Amino acid sequence: KSAEDAENTFQSRLGTSAKSGSSGDSKAVAAAAKKSNRAAKDVEHSAGDDKAKAMRELRKHIQKAKKEEAHTLAREAREGARAAVKAAHALERAERHAGVKEDSYEHALDRNTRIGEGMEDQAQNLQDEAEDKLERYFGTLEGRSEPLEDDAHEEAAKHLAAERGAV
Repeated sequence: KSAEDAENTFQSRLGTSAKSGSSGDSKAVAAAAKKSNRAAKDVEHSAGDDKAKAMRELRKHIQKAKKEEAHTLAREAREGARAAVKAAHALERAERHAGVKEDSYEHALDRNTRIGEGMEDQAQNLQDEAEDKLERYFGTLEGRSEPLEDDAHEEAAKHLAAERGAV
């Protein structure tokens, strides 16, 4: 039951309580008051559930945003590395057309290509490492917060049951 549903039930029962009071029937007023009290407790319990759900959703939203950020940064780094390799090939062509010795521009091309490909590999490795660290961090956070959320939910449910039993 959502907090809004519980609130509507509370308001409805509160209205019944007010109507019963105008007719002068004390038993009906007492029953309506009990129903109103129960509805108020439902609102309180539901609000606690809504907060726990909102916390979980916020945690998941932040985790997803951080993963997307890591992915975007890694993609940009890989694109930069590929651009460096393309630039190395363009340099090699320009040096060849300019009449530079073949072994000189081929040596430079090999070195620049290795550097660019190494940068691309490093970008991928850093992305994998960032994703692993995010998983561990949010896994730890979830592991610590879920028992607290569950305990709070159980405590609220026990409190609600006790209140219902007292009413």
